[in-house]
Amino acid sequence: MKGTQIIIAEKVEGLADIQADDDDDGSNDEGKDAGGERMWSWTSFKFLVSLVGLIVFNGTIVLGNSLVILAVFTHSKLRPTTTNKFIVSLAVADLLLGIAVLPFSSANQVLH
Repeated sequence: MKGTQIIIAEKVEGLADIQADDDDDGSNDEGKDAGGERMWSWTSFKFLVSLVGLIVFNGTIVLGNSLVILAVFTHSKLRPTTTNKFIVSLAVADLLLGIAVLPFSSANQVLH
């Protein structure tokens, strides 16, 4: 887990290193380092968009399944039916998947 956090931190720090360089000729070489090479690219933007999208997706999975479980346990009319017991079972399995597997799978997908 720490290795993944370090890689994410390095990519985010790389985005923070973008500097605007004004030369004597009046041109603005924004996004370039001292050698004139680009310091950022569309791949960095795609990385951030993918990361934010997967975080929102994972949060939605965890929140939605938690609400299903909470609804069945708080409303007494929903508890006794066999169908709702299967729904809660599915929600628990999906919640565990969203907590234990999806964050690592998402990090692997974004970082490779």
